[in-house]
Order: sequence, then structure tokens, then C-alpha cells
Amino acid sequence: MRWATGVPIALMTIVGVDGVRGRVSGAFDDLDSDADYFNRIVVLVAGHIGEKHHLGESKGLKGSDRRKVDDCAACLADNANARSLIVRAAEVEAEHLLRKHEQAFRALVDALLARSVLSGGQVTEIIERET
Repeated sequence: MRWATGVPIALMTIVGVDGVRGRVSGAFDDLDSDADYFNRIVVLVAGHIGEKHHLGESKGLKGSDRRKVDDCAACLADNANARSLIVRAAEVEAEHLLRKHEQAFRALVDALLARSVLSGGQVTEIIERET
């Protein structure tokens, strides 16, 4: 999602749980505009959407990711209904980008499962090779 939304990628890791599930993380620069906040929400919600696509299930948006999404949405709208619509729009965007780049997504997941850690350059190389 970072690549698809133009956000720089410093590092990505995956930590296996039960040999199948994992967590992907990476650095995120400062947020300077509304588009940056929205893209951050897209990146955050994409994790659980990617789990649904790859694993067929997801625990949903929880913990610190939920708090980060709520904080970003609060920077974009004062009204709770508007914030909810922003998050839903970000979910739709994440679903669209995952479908659009499904081949790259699967190649990236496979590479992360095989290596555990990828530099931003390696991530970009895999994605660009597959798109």
C-alpha cells in the first residue's frame, strides 16, 4: 500500500505466528496534507484487508492501528459520521489497490515469508517487477 500511495518504504518485516500469519511494518514519514492522512489510513486498513485476501480471515483493525486510524480521521473531520465515512472510503481504496496489484501483493508476501526482512529497495523491486 505504501508503494501504491506514493509513501516511501524504509523496511518491511514479517513475524510469523503459527508459521502462517504475520505482521508487516515499515517507517512512515511526517503527514503534511489531507492526502497524506488519507493515505496513512489506507495503509493502516490495508493490513487487515490483506489478511482477508491472503489468509481468508482477519481479526480486523485493532490496537495501535485502530488508534492511528482514528487519530488520522480526526485530523480530517470533526464529526464522527464523517470520520466513519473517511475510514470506509480508505477501506474501499485499499481493496481496489490490492485487487489492482494482486500479483505484486502475492509476490511480496511470498518474499517476506521466505526472507522475513526486506529493505525498501527490495520491496520496490519486487513490486515493480510484478506490475
